Amino acid sequence: MRINNWQWQDFELVNSTNDTAIENSPNFKGEHFIISAQMQTNARGRLGRTWQSLKGNLFASLGLPLNEIPLNTLPFILSLSLLKAIKSINPNINITLKWPNDVLIDGKKISGILIESTDYHTIAGIGVNIKTSPQNNHISYPATNLNDCNIKIDRYEFLQSFIKQLDSNIGRYQQSGFQKICKEWIENTFNTGTPITANLPKNTLEGTFAGIDTDGALLLQQKNQITKIYAGDIFYEFDKDNNSNG
Repeated sequence: MRINNWQWQDFELVNSTNDTAIENSPNFKGEHFIISAQMQTNARGRLGRTWQSLKGNLFASLGLPLNEIPLNTLPFILSLSLLKAIKSINPNINITLKWPNDVLIDGKKISGILIESTDYHTIAGIGVNIKTSPQNNHISYPATNLNDCNIKIDRYEFLQSFIKQLDSNIGRYQQSGFQKICKEWIENTFNTGTPITANLPKNTLEGTFAGIDTDGALLLQQKNQITKIYAGDIFYEFDKDNNSNG
């Protein structure tokens, strides 16, 4: 099966779509491919976190030919494509982006992205809460789902919409580079100067959001100093106290 120019395989049950995509990568040399599943038994998220695979949601891993899109650029293309897919269904929805790759509706997380690599492909795992969302005080950010946001769509229909937006943004990147993608991404995130807390692997920093660098790093303004952040969790001042578990 195919979705646009992507080879597509859909499974009833897998350990994780990323694991299955990594195993099958040699079979798709030079091609774009998608591995999706109705259920996962051992899904994982960014920074080694568990991803709850609830029935009816989208679990898919995309294989892009290695080096087609730089690893520091891909999260922005993916998250912007998710946002645009949702806005194509409901243009008035209150949806924003949060560094590095989160998509939030009414301040609640709707999706997750995990990027890994093989000898032949960059593998981008995508999870989107379509029908249900985890209700768990131990997750790093409150979650929501499209159904609760009055968007009635199934996982296959959403996957098609997402791939359409992704193909468009990949084309824009290949034609014009990262600058225009980054500009649109920033237009859909919180304002420059917003107070934020950055929970990093070894410490916590506070400052204000100063934008995104050309290499994808978050720029944290601290007095007269700019700190570049490449990995961590970002919380706005108004929600950090409710999400201190990171």
